Amino acid sequence: MKRNNGELSRILVVEDTDDLRALMRMRLERRGHEVLEARNGAEALRLLATEPVDLVLLDIMMPEVNGFEVLETIKNDVSLRHIPVVVLSALNDADSIVKCIRMGADDYLVKPFKSVFLYARIDNLLERKRLRDREQAALRALREEQARTEQLLHSIFPRAIAERLKQGFTEGVLADQFESASILFADIVNFTSQAARLSPQEVVQFLGEMWGHFEALTASFGADKIKTVGDAFMVAAGVPEPCDDHAERLVRLAFAMRDSVRAWRWPDGAPLHLRIGIATGPVAAGVLGTNRLQYDVWGDTVNLASRLQEHAEPNTVLVAEATWQALQPKLEGAPREVEIKGKGRMTAYVVRGLRAFSPQASIEDRQ
Repeated sequence: MKRNNGELSRILVVEDTDDLRALMRMRLERRGHEVLEARNGAEALRLLATEPVDLVLLDIMMPEVNGFEVLETIKNDVSLRHIPVVVLSALNDADSIVKCIRMGADDYLVKPFKSVFLYARIDNLLERKRLRDREQAALRALREEQARTEQLLHSIFPRAIAERLKQGFTEGVLADQFESASILFADIVNFTSQAARLSPQEVVQFLGEMWGHFEALTASFGADKIKTVGDAFMVAAGVPEPCDDHAERLVRLAFAMRDSVRAWRWPDGAPLHLRIGIATGPVAAGVLGTNRLQYDVWGDTVNLASRLQEHAEPNTVLVAEATWQALQPKLEGAPREVEIKGKGRMTAYVVRGLRAFSPQASIEDRQ
């Protein structure tokens, strides 16, 4: 008789009488079972600790460790308690039978017994175990699938949004308004011309490594990557989890990103440069799409951050008036007039640094 995975059902015969043990082995093997033998309870426990077993045929009166002790150990061990146990004993008193049943034995046959009764019980218990094993395998597969789904959610969405989706968001459209948040856009200077010299595989590898590095930096400063569009990297702070220091988080992140790319080079050896823009103000955010969900942030603040990035000089951080004012007197820099599409002329600020700023300090270090 085979298991669900095609292997033979394995039965452990625990019997101190050699002749009876050998006879049971022969008959069980004829019926297609694989048989393990134990001459006493101690041997049985050693085998159970190291070998997979589908069913135990257990004698009671044995030297060293008796059958009651073996049964108690099996049923108290979370990794063994599911194994069916049939007690085969010369003890015919009601107390012994009741004791075994109460301890968790699945059946009790008094010696001498008819083989047909034993085979019927074995077949029935093995079938029950096979059904249980299939059920447990299905539950394991379900848990693994749930874990993969959760991992995928957390890789696509910010933590707070992933948790809301995981718990089964049922309130209609998942969208929120934030009165104050900060948005950062970073763009690689001369990306198009440099990428044109590379194969698609090289471009993907290059961006994958860089975005992975930026994602780690973003998380370390308590912000969330929202999306990447080509060579543009978008980050939000204060969304979807509100915080008071969102502007400072992104300015610190901007300097960490800018400083870190100094060690990067294009394949031809040319240095890598970033343009970074940051804006602060109200934003809306939510999950968009039906088949391919995406968490996105939109509003004038987002558009302004994107435009500021376009106006930034290589290796500079250009911030909006609201960002500059939110961080005074911490910021060091200078004003710069810029022409913003749809808004006209505006004053932005080229940030040169933060007073008492350590680029390696994360938000957690300062709390």
